[in-house]
Amino acid sequence: MPYGLEKVTDPEYPIYQQVLEFYNFSRQVRGFTQETIKAKTNSVNNFIRFSGVKRVEDITNQQIFDWIDWNKSKGNTGRTINNYVY
Repeated sequence: MPYGLEKVTDPEYPIYQQVLEFYNFSRQVRGFTQETIKAKTNSVNNFIRFSGVKRVEDITNQQIFDWIDWNKSKGNTGRTINNYVY
């Protein structure tokens, strides 16, 4: 299943492989439906594009708060943003 990661980060960065493994785990082990995977990949890819992080370990609370604020500024409701985060 194409996840679109190559559109938001360089495959050379660790986050590419880290998130790819998460997507595969979510689909194969956790049994997420195609609709759920699509929603999660859209949210996570959007965050990666917004933040520019190169490794999962480098994600900070402040980056998440900034991303949430950015989504609010785009007119997204709290419920929509909650779906993105969880």
